Amino acid sequence: MDDDVTAWEEPLPAEVGGAFPGLAEAALGTLGELAENCGSAFLPYLEPSLAAILDLTQFPQSEVRAAAFEALGSLCCCGRGREPQTGPTPAQHGALRALLQGLRAEPEVGGALGAVGGVGRILQPPGHAPKEWLEPIGQALCDVIAGEITCLRRRGDDDDEDETSQRAELREAASDWLPELGAAMARSQTGNDVINPGRGVAFPPHLFRRILPSLLAALADPAHPGARSWAGAVIGQLGHALGEEATPFLPDLVPAFRLAVGDAEPEVRSNAFYAIGRIGEALGHAYHEGAWPGAELCCRALGEGGEGPGRVRDNVLGALVRQRGAPLGQVLPLVLGALPLQEDFEEEEPVLRFLLGAGPERLLPHLPELVRGVGPALAQNRLDPALSQSLLELLREMGVADPQRFRVGVASLDPAHAAILVRLLDDVIGGQ
Repeated sequence: MDDDVTAWEEPLPAEVGGAFPGLAEAALGTLGELAENCGSAFLPYLEPSLAAILDLTQFPQSEVRAAAFEALGSLCCCGRGREPQTGPTPAQHGALRALLQGLRAEPEVGGALGAVGGVGRILQPPGHAPKEWLEPIGQALCDVIAGEITCLRRRGDDDDEDETSQRAELREAASDWLPELGAAMARSQTGNDVINPGRGVAFPPHLFRRILPSLLAALADPAHPGARSWAGAVIGQLGHALGEEATPFLPDLVPAFRLAVGDAEPEVRSNAFYAIGRIGEALGHAYHEGAWPGAELCCRALGEGGEGPGRVRDNVLGALVRQRGAPLGQVLPLVLGALPLQEDFEEEEPVLRFLLGAGPERLLPHLPELVRGVGPALAQNRLDPALSQSLLELLREMGVADPQRFRVGVASLDPAHAAILVRLLDDVIGGQ
């Protein structure tokens, strides 16, 4: 009888394969493009489109769910920016609710990345996201950064490197949209499209408070230098956007950045000084109160035994010239001694404008260092024309005042750079 009994075998899990998942992704992408680009002509199709997309947010494969979430974001943008904007339709409200619920409930990081992409579609131009949507979107993005969504709560002890990397990518993707969100929230309150850095709040303090513990934990994470670097950059961006409203957060930020500037990883130190510069620029008055040690940390990094040439020192220079109220007599020699910049040329404009602001009288004792510091940027034509012209006028004036020390500075340049600078300033040193 035993011969007649077939041994029980565990059934294999069913797989949804074939061409359908790829076709579904392509169809969702096309539907999203139509919703974004057809304007009000697509509005009659919102309801049936929403129903079809909602079904696919439950699809077994995360790639399809991700595409469905992105399509929901596109539905939210339908009719926006190309014609007089009206309020969102009930279908669009439903699409937003489904998108944010999906972001929080999605079990896999890949699907959640698609949901963040859908949120990004709502925040990006053309047009503006409805004012009443901004707070729910902000809370959802903060939930991602704080790790309070389903796929980030399900961390296990056996997570491999790829899973850790995907989680980091998801948090970074969410943080990328926070400056855009802050600008949109400020625009909705003031009606202005441009928010002046450090003047007025361009990011809500309550949202910054919501994510700061997670950012500080990442900044101190000994096992993941990428997380430390990311956290420093995000704090810098948002701290700058907060303006003087960053002041209440200084008791938490100061000790964290005192540690970060000594990190073993150059990328972490680089982003730490980036943040120090942006926060110091936004705070303004706080330097005088001794609440923000930005200038102190930068001067130490440029002093003896500090940072050598490279990106970190470039960021230190950019940070130092942004510290309002820092003593010029102490700062100027350090800045000139660390020039020219080596890698991060985005810092070049603020550093050189700082030198212009110092004026000829203070710069004349440092003339050789000034020529050595600004010569490469002028010779390589890296600067805005107006800034370049202002620097050339300054050098002409100072070359006339002290031609001997001016020639010492030119002699310290790379010969090719020196030759170009000679041509630019031939009325000062021509024939010599």
